[in-house]
Amino acid sequence: MKKLAFFLGLIFILTVSCEKNESINKNPVLPEYEYINRVIRAGDVLWVISSKPDKFSTILPILPPFQISKYSLVDDKILLSKEIPPSESITLNRDHQPFLATFDGKVLKLNPDLSTEQLFTIPNTGFIRSLACDRDNNLWVAPNNGGLYFYDGNETLKFNSSNSILKYDWISSIALDSESNIWFIQYTDLYKIDQNRILSKDTNQLSIDKPTGVFDLSSDNRNTLFGSKWDGNYHRLIKKEMNSPWTIINPPKSSNNRPVKFIKSDSYGTIWIAYSIYPPKDVLAYYNNDQWVEIEIPLEEVNILDIETYNDKIYIGTSNGIFIMNK
Repeated sequence: MKKLAFFLGLIFILTVSCEKNESINKNPVLPEYEYINRVIRAGDVLWVISSKPDKFSTILPILPPFQISKYSLVDDKILLSKEIPPSESITLNRDHQPFLATFDGKVLKLNPDLSTEQLFTIPNTGFIRSLACDRDNNLWVAPNNGGLYFYDGNETLKFNSSNSILKYDWISSIALDSESNIWFIQYTDLYKIDQNRILSKDTNQLSIDKPTGVFDLSSDNRNTLFGSKWDGNYHRLIKKEMNSPWTIINPPKSSNNRPVKFIKSDSYGTIWIAYSIYPPKDVLAYYNNDQWVEIEIPLEEVNILDIETYNDKIYIGTSNGIFIMNK
């Protein structure tokens, strides 16, 4: 009986171990274009921008070929095109129409057959840092210089230091809340543009030393703003609830104040971050009930670049394709 009990216990342990190991799909999606620049979900479709950098090109900054993919989360079918210019920014309007922003300052509409149609070009800019679409289907575009651009399909407006209350023309990241307000940070100041296109400055300044370089501003499903900043010594994570001052929040315990690679809101409005606990091991964490919930990825030497969620699955964009993991 003791041998039988031991044997049954061993089977149970092996079964549990196998189920735990199967929590992630070890065969990634889009491994041939392995570097996943961006993932964004609309309904049961995942839009993916990916590229394939030349690992042997270390001297010249040569842009790799890029592709856009439309991945069905229902039947795993993929429609892809390699005929897009180098792009990293993508956004969707309320009708799930995707738009792309290129490295040379163009904003493109993506057609159903994955061909592109140029909407407008921002002059004298190197690349576009952030792109968002409000609930009225207007586009907001933040290039690396020149301020913030607005496009409603008929006219293009610009907010900059010459024609508004902005002090600078450089905007690193823009966030869109559920009320369709646009938010962005310049130095210690937080700015908002409401639905009437009125630009205002929040009365609460950032409460951190050396606040230059705050990036990856995001809004969760309660319209709380989250931002991140590396100050040269450790990483600062900040948040601002509605009508409240900024507060500094502690990073996940396992991060040991290492740099946060990104902070973003998924399509459900949950805030996620990625960081490395020891190179090249990356970890994900999401913010829930005022604390970080850490998710260790059962993969070695993986570089996490972006994430999205759908039902009970996490779609992890890495430098080796998209891995699918159970929550």
